[in-house]
Amino acid sequence: MLVVIAMIQFIVKPGDAPIGCGQVDSYLAPCIPYLTTGNGDPAPKCCEGIQSLKANTPTVDDRRAASACVKDA
Repeated sequence: MLVVIAMIQFIVKPGDAPIGCGQVDSYLAPCIPYLTTGNGDPAPKCCEGIQSLKANTPTVDDRRAASACVKDA
């Protein structure tokens, strides 16, 4: 989970609308098995979700909102 939060904090592209927790959850859902077990490598769908999250959280406020969603989850 810390890896995900760290990745969110390093996103720097400017953006439009704030992201909702439902979106964050859907992007990160494929990562749950990796985050809970810590075994092996993350699934390709997890990496795709992180990339989508990165693309959809371009501003500092977006990243903070996404980070808050991850913390709440």
